Amino acid sequence: MRNSQVLYQATQEQFFSDVQAGRILEKMEFEAQNQQLAPSESEKKSWRNNAPAIKELLEKSKVRGAYVVFEYLLPRSTKRVDCMLFGEDAKGAKNVLHIELKQWSNETVHDTQTAANFEIKEDELQALTGGELRVVAHPSQQARGYNGYLSDFLEVIQSGEVKIRGCSYCYNYLRHLPGGESTLYASQFRKLQEECRTYAKDETSLLAEEISWLFDGGNGQTVFETVMNSDIRQSKKLLDSVGNMFTEGMPKEFHLLEDQIPARNEILDKARKLVNQTKKQIIIVHGGPGTGKTVIALDVLSELARSCYTSTNGKRHRYNVHYATKSASLIGAITRNMPPGHPVRNVITNLQEFNPRLCSPGGIDVLLVDEAHRIEDYFSEGKGKFRQKVRNVSQIDGLIMAARVLVVFIDDKQAIRKNEIGNTGMVREAASRNGADISEVTLSSQFRCNGSDNYLDWIDQVLYNRPVTVRVDRDEYALRFFDSPDEMYRQLLRHQKEGYSARLTAGFCWPWSDHLDPVTGSLVRDVVIDDFAMPWETHYDIKGNPPTGYVRYYEWAYVPNGINQIGCIYTAQGFEFDYCGVIIANDLIYKSSDDSLVTNASACQDPTLKNKQTGKVYPGYDEYVRNIYRVLLSRGIKGTYVYCCDSNVRDYLKRKLSINK
Repeated sequence: MRNSQVLYQATQEQFFSDVQAGRILEKMEFEAQNQQLAPSESEKKSWRNNAPAIKELLEKSKVRGAYVVFEYLLPRSTKRVDCMLFGEDAKGAKNVLHIELKQWSNETVHDTQTAANFEIKEDELQALTGGELRVVAHPSQQARGYNGYLSDFLEVIQSGEVKIRGCSYCYNYLRHLPGGESTLYASQFRKLQEECRTYAKDETSLLAEEISWLFDGGNGQTVFETVMNSDIRQSKKLLDSVGNMFTEGMPKEFHLLEDQIPARNEILDKARKLVNQTKKQIIIVHGGPGTGKTVIALDVLSELARSCYTSTNGKRHRYNVHYATKSASLIGAITRNMPPGHPVRNVITNLQEFNPRLCSPGGIDVLLVDEAHRIEDYFSEGKGKFRQKVRNVSQIDGLIMAARVLVVFIDDKQAIRKNEIGNTGMVREAASRNGADISEVTLSSQFRCNGSDNYLDWIDQVLYNRPVTVRVDRDEYALRFFDSPDEMYRQLLRHQKEGYSARLTAGFCWPWSDHLDPVTGSLVRDVVIDDFAMPWETHYDIKGNPPTGYVRYYEWAYVPNGINQIGCIYTAQGFEFDYCGVIIANDLIYKSSDDSLVTNASACQDPTLKNKQTGKVYPGYDEYVRNIYRVLLSRGIKGTYVYCCDSNVRDYLKRKLSINK
């Protein structure tokens, strides 16, 4: 059984034969080509070198009947595990061992303090990778992250049917040196080593012993097929489990992977050094949909909220750390599982709280701004028609004034309205204007859309009228077009009944009623398409509890009855669902003369994009509409369902997908 989640799979006997005949690299390159991958020369070199190291381990272990896999694709991710072994022990228990393989030598690994004058961190060091010295995660941290991730997603592991273990193997690296133990085994990494051990070249026999007792029962191919056929169901979702992140004594809820770890450590490093910093510190964390910006922000908030630092006068202080976002929905989702009176509730707040009229300059140690692309031009006071801008200082300048360390999590392609001006250039200019030091980190690994970079690339190419150069396969991501919104909605309802999260969204091309239906007392069904009619999220001007079966607008994304209403961009942004339905309204239509998608201002009902009195759209309208659909089409974890009001748009999108040819 060939499996598209791996680049190489074989019985132990076949694997030995392939190594001896020099066929491993050839087979992996062939499979990579089938999966539209373009491995670098350094990747191919590691594949060539890794295989003999694993063969040596299996020979030393004396096991027979293990199953060998290289480059296993993590569920709903773009990341791959170097090697996995499958089999049973002597008692018939099913086991999996995943191994992070490193070609590092002792000369290419340094602790961060020696290499770059950084503070020593428990899970980070510097290593020569890709031809240059880089800050990287400790191999045990990588293995621990993969272990937690696989345990969270694979049902056969969650149920205990299959046991999983993880380790790292640095087969060119020596643990024991004449002067003592080497860098990877320094004291600050002891806890990591206890959880997921890193084996060195002079510990090959110890790793072989572990392999021996895990797999001496053979039957590896059966275990492999059990794991590959496992249901994939995430046991922990961020917004359901966030309360535990701030509870003393709870195990770590989420395991950061790959580029998320250096991003987290960059923030913590600045926080730990703030006593000696005379200048403001700004960190920009760039990341597209599903790269984990909110996970990192909350992980850092959890870490600092229960940490202290020593000031110059020798006193210990709790970090004054805050998490801020413009989204009331996101704030509600984060705090909903925290008990009343939980102290962290008070530090998860709206951006308006940092108005200089309300917040003393420099009073906050670390301010984490999520969804920073929603930063506005100015602060405002009051609500509804009484809301007024405070023009004495721009919002970004006020945020910089408020904090000693400001962290902005941003995606420049999520700007969706004229007064939300957050972007990288603006932050850089404000940093310079305020004399602040600035550093930037980019998150490239995404963990949404079933890990399909091809799908996200396809969205960018087709929405912004670029040449379509990628292919989205059916097995890669569940992208499905519907001929009616009712049929699409019924499929989403079925998914929710099956235990998945599902929501229906649409472009803002129907009015949003601020009153109840005078006859039925229910919400007005504003979104009408032929025989299909549904209400938007409950308008904030509707007082009291929503009618039975509906939720408040800020609850739409996370309270189950939200499935009974259609969400717009302002309630969907920042959230993810297992399945997301998107109604592409008539604000995006097909232009046959140049075979492209164009925006249509006449269909717009969004008062932040179109002046009601004049009927004219505000500057930037075209880009905002494209950005809005980019956000909506990237909310789905397992699948995205699409209905197009303009059937020509549907036909155009299908034509741009090879799966529909």
